[in-house]
Amino acid sequence: MALARSTLFILSFVTTLVLHRLGVSPPWQFTLAALTIIPLAGEITAATNRLARELGPLVGGLINASAANLTELILTGLSLAAGLVYLVQAAVLGAILSNTLLVLGLAMVVGGANHTTQRVNPTLTSTSSSQLVVGLTALLLPSLLHWLRKTGTTGTDSVYLNVGIALILLATYALSTWYALTTGGRHREETAGSPPASPVTAPSTTTALGSSSPAGERRRKIWLAAGNLVIAALAVGWVSEVLVHTVQDTVWAWGLRPRFVGLIVLPFLGNAVENVAAVLAAREGRMTLAYEIAIGSSTQIALFVLPLLVLLGLVLHQPLTFAFPPLEILALTAGIALATLVYLDSHSNWLEGAQLLATYGILALVFLAAK
Repeated sequence: MALARSTLFILSFVTTLVLHRLGVSPPWQFTLAALTIIPLAGEITAATNRLARELGPLVGGLINASAANLTELILTGLSLAAGLVYLVQAAVLGAILSNTLLVLGLAMVVGGANHTTQRVNPTLTSTSSSQLVVGLTALLLPSLLHWLRKTGTTGTDSVYLNVGIALILLATYALSTWYALTTGGRHREETAGSPPASPVTAPSTTTALGSSSPAGERRRKIWLAAGNLVIAALAVGWVSEVLVHTVQDTVWAWGLRPRFVGLIVLPFLGNAVENVAAVLAAREGRMTLAYEIAIGSSTQIALFVLPLLVLLGLVLHQPLTFAFPPLEILALTAGIALATLVYLDSHSNWLEGAQLLATYGILALVFLAAK
C-alpha cells in the first residue's frame, strides 16, 4: 500500500512538473496538480503517523494536531499570499462542510449498511459539537456586524476584533488539544488499538513502554519519517503553487463559478485521504473513530487553520477577516446544526448519513448556481 502510494505520488508529481515546464494550458496543469494533491496528502498523513508512533503519546499527539490539515494550510496560505482572499474564504468553509456533511455522511451510510445502528462515544460528540459551535459563533457574529455596518445600521470593522477572535480561537484549540491528549484520551471507547484521527494518535504498545527497538533503529525511523514529511510538505507547496496560479484561468475556461471551486472542488482534494479513512473505520464498526476523523478535522480548521490564516493575512496585508458572505454562513449554520442533531442520541444509521449527503448535495447545487 505504501509502495503504491509513493509510486503514484512520484509519477503524478513528475508529470505535473513536466507539463508545467512545457507551459501547457492552465486547465491541464490545474487538473493534474489537483490529482497530485491526493497522494501527497496521503504521504503527509503516513509520515505524521510514523513520527507519532516513535515519539510517544504526548509529542506524537501534538504533531498530529498540528499536521492533520497541513495540506489545506499550505494551499490556503499560498492562495492568500497570491491575493485570492475569496478562494481562501471559500476553501476554509468548504473544508468544514465537506468533513461535517460529506465525509461523515459517507461513513454513516457505509457503516450503517454493515452494522445497522452504530454507537458513538457521547463524550466525544458533546465536546466536538461545542467546539464547532464556538467556531460558528466566531464567524456568525462578526459577519452579522459586517452586514449591519454595510447597511449603515451599526458597527465598524476593526483589526483588533479579528486579532482578538483569532487569539481566542487559537487558545481554545490549544486547550482542546491538551484535553484530548490527557483527560479526553481516557474516555475513548472504540479507538483502542487503532490509530485515531487528529488531534491525537494513540501510541503503539512498544512506544508507550519506551520502544523495544534499539536506539539507533528508532532514531533512523524518526529521521526517515521526518524527512518524508518535509519532502511531502515541500511537494505540496509547489503543487499548490501551480493550482493557485492556474485556478482563475481554469475557472474561466470551464465556465465554473469561483465560489463552487473554492467550496466544493478544493476541499474535496484536501480531504480525500480523510474520506477514505473515515469510511473504512465505519465499515469496520468503529464509528467513534470515523466521527473523530471527520469532525476532528472540521474543528481544527475552525479553531486553528482559519485564525492562523487571519493573522497571516495581516502580515501579508491581505484583508482576510471573520466576516464571510451571507450564503456561506447560512450554509455552515445548516451543516453544523444538522450534524449536531444527528448525533444527539450518540447513535448513527444509514438513513441519517443519507440525510447529511442530501444536504451536502443541495448546498453544492446552490453554490454551482451562485455567482
